[in-house]
Formats: sequence, structure tokens, C-alpha cells
Amino acid sequence: MIWAVRRDRVPTVASPTRPERLTVLGLIVLSLIAINVIKAASRTSCPWDWADFGGPAAYVSHWDLFTGDGGRGRCFPGGHASSGLAYLALALPWLWSPAGPRRKSTGVWWLLVALGVGAIAGAAQTLRG
Repeated sequence: MIWAVRRDRVPTVASPTRPERLTVLGLIVLSLIAINVIKAASRTSCPWDWADFGGPAAYVSHWDLFTGDGGRGRCFPGGHASSGLAYLALALPWLWSPAGPRRKSTGVWWLLVALGVGAIAGAAQTLRG
């Protein structure tokens, strides 16, 4: 067959191995758990809890970790954007892997998708108030 492609001439691209897939899944789950733990311990209240908007809390910077604002807290870091950004781990098998040759463009694509989802989720929450 003249039109058939010989398999020895087609470059193969290694797909993520099972351990890599499990590592990515583990990193995503750990990221989501970490965000929930940090939010539960956060003393920063949401903007709608501030006194300016009729709530009990005074404005305190998110980065002033040890100062309470008088509200219920549990509002920092933002869960929507953090959940989207948890999927950055999807890019790792293509951007960095000792397993074999892989297309970096696939890793860059996953990276851009995860950053885009995080940005859109964060922007949606910001616009929501």
C-alpha cells in the first residue's frame, strides 16, 4: 500500500503515565482542600458583611492575617477563583515530565485554560459584589 503510513516513521508522543495522572488528581484535590481549610481559618469577612454595606464588620486588609474585623470571617481567599486555578496541575505532565517527549503546546493550552477559568470565576465574583 503506497498511501499507508509506516508506524516506525510516525513520531509518538507519550501520554501521561498512570502515576502522573494520579499525581495531577492528587494535586487538584489537595489544592481544593487547602483552600477550604484556609477559608475556614480566615478572619476576613466578605464585603457585604462590612459596616459600609450594613453589616457588623469593619474593613481590615486581607493580608492582616491576625486582626479580626468583627464579622463572621471565612471569606478569603476567594473560593471561585481558587477552584478554577486548582486545575493548573493539569498542565504539569506536558510542561515538566521525565517520562518522555511531549508537546509543550498541550501543556501551555491546559495552563491557559486553567488561568482563564480562574480569571473568569474571579471576575464573576468581583462583578457580583
